[in-house]
Amino acid sequence: MADVLVDEKTGRTLALHPRKKVALKLQEKTILSHDSFLLNFALQSPEHMLGLPTGKHVFITAKVNGKLVMRRYTPITSDHDIGCVKFVIKAY
Repeated sequence: MADVLVDEKTGRTLALHPRKKVALKLQEKTILSHDSFLLNFALQSPEHMLGLPTGKHVFITAKVNGKLVMRRYTPITSDHDIGCVKFVIKAY
């Protein structure tokens, strides 16, 4: 299958694809303060790894008040965190 990417070092399937959007399910939202929260997204399976180099960002898109919004975020998790990806978000 040409659309499945595998990490060469670990053999794990990568969650991200460089040319395709990937839908992830929000599995937990934790309020950290009045304007900050932690979002924990499940990857496609508990065995997937994100596949994003350290310090790089991903685009997150969502519909907010009927409009499509896209923002860049850098995850706080790494490829050592299997099955999920987490972000700390500050609301303005």
